[in-house]
Amino acid sequence: MIGPAYFMLAIVAGLAGAGIGGQGTELGSSAIARHGVMMTFFVIIPSLLGGLGNGLLPSRLRTDGMALRGLNVAGLLLFALGLLAILGAGFAGAQASALVAAGLGVGCVAMISLAIVLIASILDGRRSGVAMDTLTWSQLFGASALIAVVPLVGAALTRAAFGTSGPLASVLSAMPLPAATIALAPACGIVADVLEVDLTGKRLRICLVSALGIMSIGAAVVWDRLMVVHMDWPASLTVALQAIPAVVAVGAALVGSWRHLKHASLPLAWICGVVVLLSAGWLVGNADARHSAMAFGLIFAAFAGLYRWLGLSGRDVGPMAWPHCVLTAVGTVATLMPTILPEPIGGAAMSAALVCLVPMVLRAFTGPAPELAHVGAAS
Repeated sequence: MIGPAYFMLAIVAGLAGAGIGGQGTELGSSAIARHGVMMTFFVIIPSLLGGLGNGLLPSRLRTDGMALRGLNVAGLLLFALGLLAILGAGFAGAQASALVAAGLGVGCVAMISLAIVLIASILDGRRSGVAMDTLTWSQLFGASALIAVVPLVGAALTRAAFGTSGPLASVLSAMPLPAATIALAPACGIVADVLEVDLTGKRLRICLVSALGIMSIGAAVVWDRLMVVHMDWPASLTVALQAIPAVVAVGAALVGSWRHLKHASLPLAWICGVVVLLSAGWLVGNADARHSAMAFGLIFAAFAGLYRWLGLSGRDVGPMAWPHCVLTAVGTVATLMPTILPEPIGGAAMSAALVCLVPMVLRAFTGPAPELAHVGAAS
C-alpha cells in the first residue's frame, strides 16, 4: 500500500532530521534543521497528503484505489530519492549545497506528482457521483495549493543553486510559510473528520468549505504574488489567510459535531494538540517559534489522521499508541519551551515516539480498507 509507505518515509525523514543538525555542513544540514525544511518536504506533506490521501480517500470516493497508479508510485520513489540526496549532503563537503538543492528539486517534482494523483482521484470520484465530505475537500484544496506553490519553490531553489539570486540558506528560511499554506487545509480537514462533522446543513457546509479554500488556494495565490514581486509576507496576511479561516473551520467543525460527539478517543487527543499548537503558533510574536509550533501542530494532525485510519479499518493500534502520544507531547514541549525541559530530552523523546509509531504504520500495510465514517457529505 502506498499510504503506509508514505508514513514510513516520513518516519525515516523525521529520525534523520533529528541528527542532521549536528553534522554542521555550511548551508545544507544546519539550514535544513534550523528552518524546518526536512519537516516541510519529507514529513508534513508526505504524511498529510501522501499517507492520508492514499489511505482514506479511496473509501470516501468508493474506489478500489487511487487514479494514475504509476504516477502515484513514481511520486513516492521521487520523495525517497530526494530524501537520500539531502541526507547525502552531510557527506558531500563542498558539494553539499548543490546536493541539497537537487534533493529539494526532486522533492518538488514528487509533490507535483502527488498533487496530480490526488486531484485526478477526486475528480474521478466526482464523475461517479460520489459526494464530497470535509476530508475530500481538504485534500483537494491541499493538492491545488501544491500545484500553485511548488513551481515557484522549485524556481527559487534553481536560481539559488545557480547563483542568480540570494544564497540557498535564505531561500530555505522562507519554506515554512508555503508549507503552512499547503498543509493547513488538510490538517483542518482531519480535525473535522475526527469530529465526524455533519455537512448536510447548507450554511455549515459553505462556511467550512470556504474557510478551507481561503487558507489553501487563497493563501497560495497571495504567496505566489508576493514571491514574484519580491515582497515579504506581512503578519496581517497570516491572520487574514491562515488564523481566521482556521478558527472558522475548526469552529464550524465543532458546531457540526458537538451533538453526537459522546466519548473521547485517541484521535481526539491528538486533535486537542493540533488546536493548542496552532493557536500558540499564531499568538507568539517570534517568527521562528511560530513556524515551529505550527509545524508540530501539522504533525499532530497527521498522527490524528493515522489513528483515525487505523480505527476505521478495524485495526488494533496496540500497546504503543499512548506511549507514542505521551512521548510526542514531551518532545514538543521540550523543543518549543527548552526552559521547561532540556532540549536534548526533547530530541530523545521525539525519536522514541517515532520508533513507537513504526508498529502502527506496519499494521496499516495489512487488514481491510477503512470503512466510510457515518458523516454527512456535501455534493
